[in-house]
Amino acid sequence: MKLSLKRLNFYLTYLRLRLASLCYSFRRHNSREQYGSVPLSRDKAYVCQHSACFFHALMPNLVPQFNGASCSVASVATVLNTACFLSQKKGKKGPITQAEILDTVDVVHWKERVSSKGYSGRRGLPIEILGLAVEGSLKAFNIPYERVDVVALHPEMPEIGKRMEELKQRLVKFEKIKDTFLIAHFNQGIFTGGIHLPHISPVGAYDDEKNRVLILDVDPEQAEPYWVSFETFFEGLSWGYHGILKRFGYIGGGYVWIRLKPDNAATSL
Repeated sequence: MKLSLKRLNFYLTYLRLRLASLCYSFRRHNSREQYGSVPLSRDKAYVCQHSACFFHALMPNLVPQFNGASCSVASVATVLNTACFLSQKKGKKGPITQAEILDTVDVVHWKERVSSKGYSGRRGLPIEILGLAVEGSLKAFNIPYERVDVVALHPEMPEIGKRMEELKQRLVKFEKIKDTFLIAHFNQGIFTGGIHLPHISPVGAYDDEKNRVLILDVDPEQAEPYWVSFETFFEGLSWGYHGILKRFGYIGGGYVWIRLKPDNAATSL
């Protein structure tokens, strides 16, 4: 009976998310709004013209998640290997793998949370737990860092406009300072038009002139990185999922801002 109730709750939650996603799609359609994502192959002028943008260091280290819940591990692997590249600290055994991260970083029951069974009925990492996993990974693999800021966002939080402006300023710095990383925790459906579910991926670039963000999506179903407007990006980060996922620890999203120690990273690419 317990198993049946768990399965029923799963299907009810999925149905509610599916209905919420459809309602959002209908609203966009009726207002003639289009999803803001643009595949990189259709608009790659920015990364071609800016040969020193961080994208060129991140992209070779981008790895896909290995199951539906492991986007956090793939994102952290991308960051760790890029940090090693920038500091010229490549290991003798090659890149740091997702399996190695899960076997080495003993925090937040990470390995269980990305397994098929989950941990205490929960899969994936809410934003606060993601921050602990990121910091634990930097320590475990001896990557010197200056700070790790975990910024949780949800639509009803106070001073949401101030948080939005702070993020834009950080994105501008992200393009200019090569010792920073930004891992986004967002509603993927807002960007891609699919079901509204929490997702995690690194940011690859910020185009200040066009006010848009490049998402290096670790989801293997996304064939390539894609651009979203800054407004769409912030909407995805601060989505509240209508309270549907609150009991699973998701009341919104946010981002993890990582700054390496300046002498650890190259100042240019």
